[in-house]
Amino acid sequence: MHDIGINAVLEWIPDGGPYYLTIDADGLDPTIMPAVNAPTPGGLNWIQIHKLIHGLVNKGRVSGMDFVEISPAFENGNMSLVHAERLIFVHWGYGPCGILRLVNCLPVAELTNLPASGRRNRPVSYLPSVQ
Repeated sequence: MHDIGINAVLEWIPDGGPYYLTIDADGLDPTIMPAVNAPTPGGLNWIQIHKLIHGLVNKGRVSGMDFVEISPAFENGNMSLVHAERLIFVHWGYGPCGILRLVNCLPVAELTNLPASGRRNRPVSYLPSVQ
């Protein structure tokens, strides 16, 4: 992927889906995913994996996604889990109604007025930008 780029990889995938996306944490660079059994220096970086998810969702329907091989015992802290969670939100954020479908497609202005329980106890700044 480093040599040819994410756009070239996306061109190889037929349009229209449906797709199921599996992300193996071992293939991501340890600077963003250190909690793995087999760290891969030079693995995919944040921009590449974000662009891959976004591009796949724009090609067709992603019916599901899983994130495998995270081993929290190999990390002091929770950076890997935070990054995995944010990548999952990226997937949700580019579907119909964007991230808002988590709260029944409310207008963006109403998200900030939701009680904490309506935002799954996450601050609004945790959500990806909605365009």
